[in-house]
Amino acid sequence: MQDPDELAVTEGHRGCSALICATEKGHVDLMRLLLTAGADAGLRCFGWTALHHAALIGHKRAVRLLVEQCRAPLDVQSANGMTPLQLAVEHGNHSCARLLRMYSVMG
Repeated sequence: MQDPDELAVTEGHRGCSALICATEKGHVDLMRLLLTAGADAGLRCFGWTALHHAALIGHKRAVRLLVEQCRAPLDVQSANGMTPLQLAVEHGNHSCARLLRMYSVMG
């Protein structure tokens, strides 16, 4: 197995970071490991951050980890101007949308 410190900065599938690949699959424990090893939650894949990917797919635990542990910005826009909240709403991921709204209110 590859060293987590190396994985944290390695491009994975499709040129996306290992963190985004783990986020897309909802592997929160792996996400936590990568973040601890120094993965950058702000890196983009196809114009989206890990938070965009989590909101799009509806991985509530991943959203929680990225916002609470990484302080991922909620208002970050994708290449086409969408925020994670807008993606969650557009794709019917209501629990993620509620969570993102709650974080927005909490500031």
